Amino acid sequence: MASTTNQAVRVDHSVTVGNELGGGRKTAGRALRASTTAALVAGALAVALTGMLPATAMASTTGGTYKGSVIAWGDDIHNQTDVPVAARSGIVAISAGGEFAMALTWDGKVVAWGDDSAGQTNVPAGLSNVKAIAAGTAFALALKSDGSVVAWGDDYYNETEVPAAAKSGVVAISAGDGVAVALKSDGSIVAWGLDYYGATNIPFVAVPLGNRYVWLPLSNLKSVSAREQVVGLRQDGSVIAWGRNNFGQTDVPSGLGGITAVAAGWDFSLALNSNGTISGWGDNSYGELDTPCGLYNVITHVCVVQGSGFSSIAAGAIHALALKDGRVYAWGNNSDGQTTLSSVNWGQGNFVAVAAGGYFSLALWGTPSAPDAPSSVSAVAGTKSATVSWQEYSDNGAPMVSYTVTSSPGGKTCVAIATGTIAQQCTVTGLVNGKSYTFTVTATNELGTSPASVPTTPVTPHA
Repeated sequence: MASTTNQAVRVDHSVTVGNELGGGRKTAGRALRASTTAALVAGALAVALTGMLPATAMASTTGGTYKGSVIAWGDDIHNQTDVPVAARSGIVAISAGGEFAMALTWDGKVVAWGDDSAGQTNVPAGLSNVKAIAAGTAFALALKSDGSVVAWGDDYYNETEVPAAAKSGVVAISAGDGVAVALKSDGSIVAWGLDYYGATNIPFVAVPLGNRYVWLPLSNLKSVSAREQVVGLRQDGSVIAWGRNNFGQTDVPSGLGGITAVAAGWDFSLALNSNGTISGWGDNSYGELDTPCGLYNVITHVCVVQGSGFSSIAAGAIHALALKDGRVYAWGNNSDGQTTLSSVNWGQGNFVAVAAGGYFSLALWGTPSAPDAPSSVSAVAGTKSATVSWQEYSDNGAPMVSYTVTSSPGGKTCVAIATGTIAQQCTVTGLVNGKSYTFTVTATNELGTSPASVPTTPVTPHA
């Protein structure tokens, strides 16, 4: 995800920053809490956690309920693409840093590999109950199920010195180039680490209060992505960015809205639109903003129809990744093969997450399994019958076979053959008029049968 360049460039950049800070002094992190004012303006932050957090650059990416394996390609100077045995199965989330990688296991443990020059792959002993991970340039964050943040690795900018405000109530994390950001359940934002470019200075925004406006700290972000700039996704689908802006990476395009995910790269930023297209701004020296195209003009070589249908994005140092229909797409710099997609990492449609590191890439291959329980189950009574409708929730990577509806009481069943469409229905017969029934639905794919759905509300067949 958002990250540094290769080792040689990273050393030069670090020296430059040190000089700008006056002999490389260690800057103090800042934590800004806005719980009271945030609650006054917009109420508590509503973040629905279903497993891990949404895919964002330099933050945790998710495979949801998948327990998959990690695939890596690109720069391997520190063995960051040599996936260890522990990350080859049972993985639910991935994150890519400067020159190291992280994976989260299904039982809440962290696996890290690659560059360990600052201890960034030295996962604290006994760390458990982790629900999200974030790999920064040379440091790592983990969000535990109790809402506390744990950090380790490089501490040059105090990025591993977690402030008190981030030790409880945190629901999302992001790690950038010496910058750490946490979103809290009360709507407040906590940032610490490198503050030279203002990335830890939470901006104030004008908020209507009665017949006037007041300036209050930004709050209630939906997700966040950090590098040396921070890109935040607001609850209304708009985007706000602050921090380093040497290439316009915080100049959010006017009118940008309906956004579902954001990603911060080295000197560029990306946003995923609700229609599945990708917007980008900032530096384009290596084609970082040349997002996938749906249709080119073969004469002018200009994209005339933007690519759509993408479900997640990730931004690296100077390359980017996206997912569409379970397949990986990549663009930007390819100096180390980080955008070279072989049959191994793009020929199958079962990838569930991507993460872009400095000059390498990660993808999470979701191991196929039995389907999830159908959702939105409802019933309409008929004469000695009831028609039950539902929606397929997830086939979990294996072709669907059938659905089975079961009545309660009586255990009357109906089997519907999977048709490949989302909405399904089946009519259960042999019921007793005047008697109340509820119904559950199970889904079966080639690997097994799901748990039963939530029962429908009661219905009563009638003459």
